Amino acid sequence: MARTVRFHEHGGPDVLRLEDVEVGEPGPGEVLIRVDAIGLNRAEVLFRSGNYIETAKEFPARLGAEAAGVVEAIGTHVAGFRVGQPVSVVPAFSMNDYGVYAERAIVPAAAVLPRPDGLDPVAGAAVWMPYLTAYGALVEVGGMRAGDAVVLTAASSSVGLAAIQIANRVGAIPVATTRTPAKRDALLRAGAVEVISTDEEDVVDRVRELTGGRGAEFVFDAVAGPGVVARRPSSSPAARSSYTGP
Repeated sequence: MARTVRFHEHGGPDVLRLEDVEVGEPGPGEVLIRVDAIGLNRAEVLFRSGNYIETAKEFPARLGAEAAGVVEAIGTHVAGFRVGQPVSVVPAFSMNDYGVYAERAIVPAAAVLPRPDGLDPVAGAAVWMPYLTAYGALVEVGGMRAGDAVVLTAASSSVGLAAIQIANRVGAIPVATTRTPAKRDALLRAGAVEVISTDEEDVVDRVRELTGGRGAEFVFDAVAGPGVVARRPSSSPAARSSYTGP
């Protein structure tokens, strides 16, 4: 038995229950891990409340798609892992099928990666969702490359900070936006080339100024709302790719 977080109806945090659940053995293509840390994401809040891109198919339902721990057992048709190996679980499955809010959890081997020495369980559980979100949108979907200017809303969020580092890694130009100048220094230390305070500055004018009038090739938008329809001068080129975060 393993203490496991489940919910028996959609709702707020009060619907969560800590219950003893039989874990069983991993099946073909699965791995059983001892969970040492879990990632907490908005996706799980939305899934629990019934507002995610998919809803719970049956109750009680599990939660969690991001974790770090140690391999305890390996199912058939699984290669590349050993019992006792430190690993991370990446968000690559439906929470209708698996959940990692538990002391021990069975997960698909395809969603498990070796955890490098020096990466503790907390970092190993927290790193994947923001970096996969930012990398997938900017590099794999958008094709961001060296020299591109990318405007990042909610830049001080976990996804925003990941996007700053990824932009720098490929040689792009990360321009962070934040409501007030209070976070300016922290964002510059995180790697932003420039920071725009949206409560005090005109974003369009500042982006054009920073890019020599050409505008940004990318807008990585985790806020949406009124900013999506902000004015854009007719002479300003459209961004090559725009993304509204989850």
